[in-house]
Amino acid sequence: MKRTVIPVLLLLCACSASYAEVIDSMEQTTGWTTQADSKGSTVTIKTDGGYTGNSMRMDYNFGGGEWSQVLKDFSTMDFSAGDTLKFWFKGSGSQNNLQIQLVDSDGTDFVETIPGVSNTAKWTELTLSFKGVSPDISYGWQHANYPVKVDELLASTGIVKMAFGVNAGAGGKGTLAIDNVRLYKTDPGYKILTNFDGLNGKNRFGGDSGTFTGNTSIGSPEGVCTAMYVTTTVYAGTGALQLAYDVSTLNSFAGYWTYLSSADISNTNYISFMVRSDLGGERFRVQLRGIDNKESISNYVTVTTSWQEVKIPFSAFAHVVTTGPASSLPVDDQLAFVFENNIAGAANGPTAGTVYIDDIKFTADGAGQTLVRTIDTMDEQPSSIGRWTPYGQQSGPLQSTKGATVNDTDRAIELNYDLSGVTADKQWAVIECNAGLNITEGTAFRFNYKGTGANSNIEFKATDMNDTTFWRKYQKMSNTNGAWQALEIPFKEMSLFTGSTQYLDLTKIKTILIAVSKKDGTAGTLWIDNLEFVTPQSHQFTTGSVLESLQVPFNPISPNGDGLKDKAQFVLRLRDSALVKLEIFTLKGENVFSKEVEFTQDNNDYVIEWDATDKDHSLVSNGLYLYRVTAKGSTGQEDKITNLIGVIR
Repeated sequence: MKRTVIPVLLLLCACSASYAEVIDSMEQTTGWTTQADSKGSTVTIKTDGGYTGNSMRMDYNFGGGEWSQVLKDFSTMDFSAGDTLKFWFKGSGSQNNLQIQLVDSDGTDFVETIPGVSNTAKWTELTLSFKGVSPDISYGWQHANYPVKVDELLASTGIVKMAFGVNAGAGGKGTLAIDNVRLYKTDPGYKILTNFDGLNGKNRFGGDSGTFTGNTSIGSPEGVCTAMYVTTTVYAGTGALQLAYDVSTLNSFAGYWTYLSSADISNTNYISFMVRSDLGGERFRVQLRGIDNKESISNYVTVTTSWQEVKIPFSAFAHVVTTGPASSLPVDDQLAFVFENNIAGAANGPTAGTVYIDDIKFTADGAGQTLVRTIDTMDEQPSSIGRWTPYGQQSGPLQSTKGATVNDTDRAIELNYDLSGVTADKQWAVIECNAGLNITEGTAFRFNYKGTGANSNIEFKATDMNDTTFWRKYQKMSNTNGAWQALEIPFKEMSLFTGSTQYLDLTKIKTILIAVSKKDGTAGTLWIDNLEFVTPQSHQFTTGSVLESLQVPFNPISPNGDGLKDKAQFVLRLRDSALVKLEIFTLKGENVFSKEVEFTQDNNDYVIEWDATDKDHSLVSNGLYLYRVTAKGSTGQEDKITNLIGVIR
C-alpha cells in the first residue's frame, strides 16, 4: 500500500513550534521607532511642541549603556537631488553627544557625531552636508549582517534609514527633540568651507586646521593664538571658532590657518564669514592662498560684540588663483586669520583679545541653498505605523487599533482600501515593512488577520538584499466577517516572484509586504497583527510503513569548512529493507542533487549525507531548499517525506 506522509509532516511543522520571533507586533503608533543598546539604555518617543508646530521627542536614560536613537525607514524616498540636510533640535539633561546617521542600501552607516551638545536648551538649526570631498555625514561603519562589501560612498539614491540619537558623554538621562527635517541642494557658486558645527578643525574641502606664531629665527617675535571650538558663542548651529590672541610684543604676529586642499572656487567671487569679539575694535587680516594675499578686515566692518557678516571680494587680494592643478596654486594653499602687532596698538584696537568666527564660505551673488523637499515636519501622526508604510490604493492613512487579543495594550494595523476607479494593473493596496531579518531558524511566516468589505486576494511577499522576491497568493480570503483568523505561510509554499537569483537568501530578508488585490468587490478594511516566523523543535518523522523514523539534526547547515554542520545528515531507521533515495530541489523545483542507497532492515540507524553541492559538485548558494526522502520497500510499499533545509555560510 502506498502511503504519502507529506500532509502529516506539514501538520507536525505547524504544531510543534517551540519558538516564534516577532517581526512587528504593531504596537508602535509613529513612523519613527526607537532603538537602544543592550547594556541598559532605554528610550521612549512622543510628540512634543516644536520649533514650528510639533516635534518628535525622545526621552532616554543610559543606565549602564552607551547609546539610544530613533530611526525611520526612508527606502521609498530619493535623496539624490540634494546634498545637505537641515533640521532643528534642542535637548535637556546630561551633556551627551548628538549623532545623525544615514544608512544606504548596502548596509553602510554614514555618521556625524557632535560632542556635548545634546542638552542645548534652545531650538538650534543644524546644516549637515552628505555629499562632497569631505561631507559632514561621512562613512562610519558597515553592518556585519550585510554582504562583505565595504563601500565608503553614500548611495544617495538608496538611503534606506535615517536616525537621530545620543551617545554617552556624561551619561545619565535627558531628552532630545527633532523638528522639520529638510533636504537642500547647494548651488555651484555656494561653497561652505566650514560652519564648525562638528566642533573640530576638519573643513568640508578635506583640509586640516591649526594655529601659527611668528618666527624668531627671522627676527619676528612670537605672538600667541589659541584656537577652541565652542558651543557657547555661536552665530548659528552648534559651534563656532574661538581665537584668543596676544600680539603685544613689537612686530609679533600669530593666527589660525585652514588648508584649502587645492579646491576649485572658480564659481565664486568673494569670501564670507561671520565675526564678533569680546571687547570690540579688534583688527586682523585675512590671508587667502599666499602670504602676499592679505586684506584687512577693518576695510569692511568694525568688529563689535555683536555678530556681523564680512564679505571680501577676490579682487581685494593681489593675485588669487581660484582653480587649476595643484602646482599652479601657492604652496601655502590656506585661508588664514592673521593678528599682527603693527596693525593693532592703542590707536588701532587691542593687541590681545578674543575673536569668534563662524560660517566661512566662498560664494557668489545670488548663490545659496535651495529647498528640495521637506522630509518630515514632525507635525502630525505620520502615515506609517512602526516599520510599516502603505502605498497603492489605500483610502486613508494607516491606523493603530485594538489587536487580536483581549489585552488592551495589544495593537493591530488597520488598512482601509478602495480598488475602484483604477486600471486593473493598479487594483491593489500594500503595507510594507523594512524588516532586516535573518530567518534561517524558521520554516514559516505566521500572522493574525481579519477583514470586512470586499472579498479580495491576500498576497504575502518577502524580498532579500539581492532584491529577489518570493511570494504566496491566497484567493478571496480578505473578508472574514470581522473575525480574527490565523494564516501560516510555510517557506516551501512560496515561489519566485521576481529576481535574478533562484533562491531567497534567508539570512538577509530586507522587506516584507502584505497586500490586498482585487477579486470580488472593490473596497474594504484589512487588519494585521502579530507577524512572526516560527521554528519547529526539529525535523523529525516517526510514522510510515517502510520508514520507522527520519531525523535531520543539522538544519540549516553551514558548509564553510570549519567542521561544524558542513554536511546535512539524514538519519533514518527502517521497518523493512528498502531502496532509499535522497533528492534536493530549489524552491522552483530544479533538482540539484540525487543519491540512491540500498539498505537492509537490521534495527540500526542509517545515514545519508549531502555536502551542499550540486550535480556539478559546486557548492550551492545560500538559501532554502526542499529535500525529499523516498523509501521503497521490498514488497512495493513506499513512504515519501518532503521538507525544507537551509544553507547558510
